Amino acid sequence: MNSHFIDTRLGFNEVVTVFFERYAGKGNTRSDSVAIILEDTQGMTWLTPSVNIDGVTGGRVVAIKNHSEGEGIDKLLIENGIINPLRNGTVSTGHVHIPLYTLTDEAAQAAGLDERIAA
Repeated sequence: MNSHFIDTRLGFNEVVTVFFERYAGKGNTRSDSVAIILEDTQGMTWLTPSVNIDGVTGGRVVAIKNHSEGEGIDKLLIENGIINPLRNGTVSTGHVHIPLYTLTDEAAQAAGLDERIAA
């Protein structure tokens, strides 16, 4: 898994670092759903390609926004060993269908840690 890669989508050439966190749960609890966050070299959030959707909870399954500003990010995450396609996996948000993926073994190990860490 590459913890740093260049986002070449839409003419960008931004070096990004991959981080994993957990989405907030109901109340003050922590969700089991994994958030994938990409930060630029300044430590600012470049993109959060994952989305927190009801019904996608826990485990290695992640929903990836691959439309609008997320267009093409799924391909980069696959190429860099972070996610794998999930056959026939999509979830509807009511407006769009979001594809589902599974974290690779290395990404799942990094995402399973309690502290926020660089991949």
